[in-house]
Amino acid sequence: MFKTSITILSCLLAAFASAATAACSSKSAASGSADNAAAPADSAAATAAAPAACGDSIYAYVEAQTSLGPRTPGSDAHSRCAEMLRQRLRRAGAEVSTDSGTGTLADGSAIPFANIFGRFNSGAGRRVLLLAHYDTRPWADEDPDPANHSKAIDGANDGASGVAVLLEVARHVASRAPEVGVDILFTDAEDSGLSAPEGADPSTVARYEDSWCVGTQHWVRNMPYDAARGQLPSYAILVDMVGAGGAVFAKEYFSMRSAPHIVSKVWDAAARRGYGQMFVQRHGGAINDDHIHIASVGIPAIDIIDAGRPGGFTPTWHTMADNIANIDRGTLQAVAQVLLDVLYSEKARP
Repeated sequence: MFKTSITILSCLLAAFASAATAACSSKSAASGSADNAAAPADSAAATAAAPAACGDSIYAYVEAQTSLGPRTPGSDAHSRCAEMLRQRLRRAGAEVSTDSGTGTLADGSAIPFANIFGRFNSGAGRRVLLLAHYDTRPWADEDPDPANHSKAIDGANDGASGVAVLLEVARHVASRAPEVGVDILFTDAEDSGLSAPEGADPSTVARYEDSWCVGTQHWVRNMPYDAARGQLPSYAILVDMVGAGGAVFAKEYFSMRSAPHIVSKVWDAAARRGYGQMFVQRHGGAINDDHIHIASVGIPAIDIIDAGRPGGFTPTWHTMADNIANIDRGTLQAVAQVLLDVLYSEKARP
């Protein structure tokens, strides 16, 4: 995702280029305009059908990742984490594949990646894609202590939390499958991007913007769907930075451009559970995250991300404080429960 403290996107990304021309703010921009849409009142049956998420279980999944240390691409901890994720998906009954390769960062250096894909109920005609990045940032460049700026972060929230939520979903899908097929994608090389220098020309800005979400950019060019035959997921939900206390999930800009109906579906499900103070009914800023690349190939995609606080992200963002001590079981459970409610409300035919 685009992770700079203050920046302006030079232009909308390719998926939205034909729909808008105004430049958009980065992840740390102001939260945006109010949205007073009300949640549907009569959806108790759909909520009751979903299994119950367990905050302790999800927290344990976070801890299993952070105990390995920073999972920067190419490191031993990263390799061990990738293998752990493959094993957990297989144990849950998924068909697992890995999309590996080498990408290029803004400074021209190479970065390896290994996107991990798990497919549940492969025979289902209608599918939903869930995704989260599992790599961690190599630099704590937002840490208040400059001495830490070259140190890798644990990425408990920014990395491990989204993965943990999806592992909880996989645990329940293994026990009782929803009517739709579920695909889980753990993306890689998402968080090694850099900000373009002040006053850079458009081509340089584009090169720096493309240094984020490297794994996902490759995956959409090699995705396991036959787009020509219309065999794409009905929609995709990205979860990113979903484990901090006091999280605020606003309706992210590109999500509203790509899939406002899915945003409404998710935020309404949260409202029915009483999570309205977390999933707030207002628009958020534009975020260069994995979902925009998913949307660019015709899959409606949204981003659930803690970027709706005053000033942007959680205070631990890109600091050494992004560790297990600052993970909140309640936030993890709420996000997982909302995803489960949405999945188990879906029908095999829309």
